[in-house]
Amino acid sequence: TSKTLPGRLDHTLAKTLKNCGYETTVIHPISRSYFNARNWYKSVGFDQVISSEDLGHEPTRFWSTPDKVFFEAARGIAEQVDQATGKPQFIYVLTIAQHGPHDTKVDPKEEYLRRLKISAEAYMDLMQTLVPKSSGARPWIAAWFGDHRPHLIEDKDQSKRFITWFNRRSLPATGTQVQLYSSPLDISFLNSIILERAGIRNEMTDTHVQKMIRSCTDNYLNCPKDMIQVHHDLLRTSGAFAPTGP
Repeated sequence: TSKTLPGRLDHTLAKTLKNCGYETTVIHPISRSYFNARNWYKSVGFDQVISSEDLGHEPTRFWSTPDKVFFEAARGIAEQVDQATGKPQFIYVLTIAQHGPHDTKVDPKEEYLRRLKISAEAYMDLMQTLVPKSSGARPWIAAWFGDHRPHLIEDKDQSKRFITWFNRRSLPATGTQVQLYSSPLDISFLNSIILERAGIRNEMTDTHVQKMIRSCTDNYLNCPKDMIQVHHDLLRTSGAFAPTGP
């Protein structure tokens, strides 16, 4: 949990990118004290932890804060770091506007879709600001995913609650081409896909991860225990990552 794991996880996406010279920031839509958030994110490699109170919003009513607030904060931080240091950046933004509770005075599903539409428009606005204005603009990758389905959806099979949609965009099309997966992909593999797309590789672990994706029906927990153990051993002995992209 976020209270017992700080300091015990060494192989994280934020730490990997930080070791490659990235400035790492997380924007958290709830209070920094919620689930020990500030200490947790610091422990897994984030240089800067921005919470709702840092943006002037009431953390106890987190669902009433539009996602646009956090997207604009991300854009502002990216511009500040770019001007101050010019370092590459990894910004992880958590959004929560679609989360319950939903207004019971109307159809809760309609309320969920209303919020989703507003968030989608704000996200597309953010994507438009990332489109290079010149040939010398910095390349970028954006990946988005959900941690669970809305509680409004009644799944008889509870395991389906955690099957969500994910995708990623990048401009320009640089780095290693990534295989497109038509079947569900375990979120445990998403880090490797993002790093590969960024041109950041670790020869010790990449081949094994691709073997796991092919052999385990895209589900980490479907992998044989000995294959998972080999993966864990590789992570412990892999050392620092080195960027190979442009």
